[in-house]
Amino acid sequence: MQNIINQATARMTTLTAWFKENSENTAVHVYKYADFPLHYTWNKFQCRWNPRKTATGAIERIYMVQPSEGERYYLRTLLIHVKGATSFDDLKTINEYKCSTFKEACILLGLLKDDAEWNTCLNEASQIKTG
Repeated sequence: MQNIINQATARMTTLTAWFKENSENTAVHVYKYADFPLHYTWNKFQCRWNPRKTATGAIERIYMVQPSEGERYYLRTLLIHVKGATSFDDLKTINEYKCSTFKEACILLGLLKDDAEWNTCLNEASQIKTG
């Protein structure tokens, strides 16, 4: 997992730019990462998020991750549920307690209670229509 974090911090990605926007602009703390593209557009040349001028039915998606992928899956789960995170560590901090893993953070937030995570994953996969 540390390798994924190192790669993300080597260059500004949509995720790290979302962290940056959250740290610089508290008004955007009302948006989850998954909902951010409805209100902001990604400028790939400047590697930054810009506010949308008009509301649109923008379609963005977070890449599908299988529960068997471990920490990557739990990171994705947090990004779907947590608002206003400013870093990977912030995502893992629940009620001022810094969890050692994304899975632990998901458990403390009540996002993992039973095998429902598998059902959610399968439901989501069934709705993605790819070639």
